[in-house]
Amino acid sequence: MLHSAQVAVCGVLSAGLHSRQKMRGHGSPRLPPRSPDGPPRPELEARVPGPGVGQARPEPAACAATTVARTLGRAPSTLGRAPSTVGRWLVRAGNHARAFQDVHTQPDEMGEIQIDELACHGAEDARLAWAYSAMEVFTRVWLGVQVSRRTLRNTRLFIREVANTMARNEGWVLVTTDKMKYYEPAMRRVLQGRPVVYQQVDPMYRGGRVLRSNAEIVFGPTSVLEELRDRTDSKKPNTSFVERLNLVKRTCCSLVRRRTASPARRLETLQSALELVRLVYNYVRPHSSLRTRQGKRTPAMEAGLAKRPLRVLEVLRWVVPGSYLPRKRLQEAWGPC
Repeated sequence: MLHSAQVAVCGVLSAGLHSRQKMRGHGSPRLPPRSPDGPPRPELEARVPGPGVGQARPEPAACAATTVARTLGRAPSTLGRAPSTVGRWLVRAGNHARAFQDVHTQPDEMGEIQIDELACHGAEDARLAWAYSAMEVFTRVWLGVQVSRRTLRNTRLFIREVANTMARNEGWVLVTTDKMKYYEPAMRRVLQGRPVVYQQVDPMYRGGRVLRSNAEIVFGPTSVLEELRDRTDSKKPNTSFVERLNLVKRTCCSLVRRRTASPARRLETLQSALELVRLVYNYVRPHSSLRTRQGKRTPAMEAGLAKRPLRVLEVLRWVVPGSYLPRKRLQEAWGPC
């Protein structure tokens, strides 16, 4: 549970993840002017369309920022808070988003899971950081993210995190990765013996494009491959879906861009920022490839985890199971009891 002022800041931070608007002739984002009285304007909350409704008209704050880091740089002056205070709120919001998704992001059915890692290009402690990510292909659910150094131990920890999201799944699952040297021993340690077929893909490039991909089944029965192909959008072995997710991370969070003026210096900061991106990706922003007659759907709706797109404030006001909250905080969040 976050303080009401912190919820306002996190609403501004996450608003830049849904829509973008740049000033004419300039590349910098445009923020709404601060009110003369000091507190943030009420329209800073990012609005999301409800069930059966098309795309809502974006509010000024929803068009304000292009990335989490850029919005973080403007949020202190907009809200009249110190940058260090806003930074702590960002970390708390990321931890809260992670707790929410650890509880709710467990799809009942899975077909194929693709796993990949992305170089973060940070500074100081985050100089050698990598962002591990896993995606369920058919529903486009972003199952998990872990920011750490690329070692065998950290790879094994992330595979265990992905295995926890498979707790409700009862059928066979196809897991696809590239040939990074730590994947095979980590997969054998964690997933071998479960209903999992693990394959590695070695793409061959020519002219900056994938010419063909050579796939190798590491463990698991090959007799269930045809059934698994029918439950996923991958007709051939590939990791293109999770690699497209890497582009989303670079687009929505400038902390992981190759050339940025605001590199992350701590792993905790980078982890929190990507957790917010993951939250908006799964539960808030409709996915362009998940279309029905009723309109676009979020990955969580496609997986049966939600009935409508959620609002960021709804998630930030969610109470973590087992957490103690003073009565005053509960009244601030939900009103008088």
